[in-house]
Amino acid sequence: MLGLWFILDYYKKRKTDTFDFKNNYEILINSKIEGKDNLKYIDIKESIILAFGLTINNLGLGIGASITGLNIYFTTLLTIIFSLLSILLGFTIGNTYLAKAFGSYAPLVSGILIVFLGIYEIFI
Repeated sequence: MLGLWFILDYYKKRKTDTFDFKNNYEILINSKIEGKDNLKYIDIKESIILAFGLTINNLGLGIGASITGLNIYFTTLLTIIFSLLSILLGFTIGNTYLAKAFGSYAPLVSGILIVFLGIYEIFI
């Protein structure tokens, strides 16, 4: 659902907005992001939707870990570590190498990537 949201949002904003990669780091540091109201802050409704979209995968991971009998504390620790490393690596690659290649198509590409990862996880 989050991927579809990015894709639809890209097509809505395509006519008026451009995507600025240099502003990404500032957005992350200042916890600012442009919401529907264009005030550069996420309101409570947008926060809940985003949090739900980002954490729904962990429910499946928790169920899978309990079925296989994995240590919940060790699994949680490794999930946090690998998630942070993946975010850092993705941000670095996206900000340095792919920024010029994809430019204003970055929101669309990220949405498609999220959709494909979701489909992959459903079937694998």
